[in-house]
Amino acid sequence: MLDHGLLEEAKGDYVSASRLHERASDLFQSTLSRDPIDERADVLFALDLSKGWSVLCAARADSDPREYLRAAKLFKAAAGKSPNVRSGQYAMGNRFLSEALASETRFAVSADPKLYRTAKRCLKNASTCYSRANMDRSSLIVDARLSLLDASLYSTRAEASPDPRRIQEGWGQLEPAGSGKDSGESLREKASGKTIERDARTSCRSVARFTDFWPSIRPRICDRDHPG
Repeated sequence: MLDHGLLEEAKGDYVSASRLHERASDLFQSTLSRDPIDERADVLFALDLSKGWSVLCAARADSDPREYLRAAKLFKAAAGKSPNVRSGQYAMGNRFLSEALASETRFAVSADPKLYRTAKRCLKNASTCYSRANMDRSSLIVDARLSLLDASLYSTRAEASPDPRRIQEGWGQLEPAGSGKDSGESLREKASGKTIERDARTSCRSVARFTDFWPSIRPRICDRDHPG
């Protein structure tokens, strides 16, 4: 079930992914009474993780900061039930990533510098947690999101300036290396909130997904009497 959810998530179908993760959490819930006591910790951890991913996918579908924060709470709860240090750091990385996305989404609308600072702090925390969980690839992708966030702030400040040189410099911060000369309209689009959110969705398909971590806990909780 979770594998199917990941496939839908990779395709960008967050609504279907959310439903599949929710069904997975229902399966975990139904097996708790049948699992041996010494194996319930793994199931409880996976239960909260799958709930968190269900809510996070729904948040991505709607760009809803409130749902991002709800996902963060579920990941925090999962961290409290983690069977080992690595899984706990993984869950906390998901928590901070969700909080960062909530602040980024609001920042894209309001350009409030407080939201920028909150998002940056949360992204740094997420990167640290993923690194501690030996998920270096996810940590690097979160670091890349930090660069995108800095560029979006720079471009926002530049557009507020009457100096056209600062505006052009701000747009240039968002131009990918080797892309050649983009039109002014294209650069404006890159600086827009919609594009920032779209880039967030694209990068987060690779950040802290079950595909990075799920194989390490799957044999203990999925290969017994219910589908994975």
